[in-house]
Amino acid sequence: AAEIPMIAVEGHEGHFSRCVRFNEIDWEALPPGAKKVNERVVPGAPVLKIEDLRKYYKVGGSEVFGSSEGRVVKANETISFMARESET
Repeated sequence: AAEIPMIAVEGHEGHFSRCVRFNEIDWEALPPGAKKVNERVVPGAPVLKIEDLRKYYKVGGSEVFGSSEGRVVKANETISFMARESET
């Protein structure tokens, strides 16, 4: 398979795309049935609230790296956030 070249994105210095049809896309067009909204949307009540979330991953050991025992990788420590209606 041939390598797909990086194409410069016109008007955005240093940005490139591998999509060979990138320049054919109408970036201002809305999807069929979509309506353009000009008024500000006020966020509603919370629909999701997370407090002090922790996420750990167990990874296996490897003789190659000097350990046959697994270990734990901490992906997140005490992350908190909230999502409201109209924000999701």
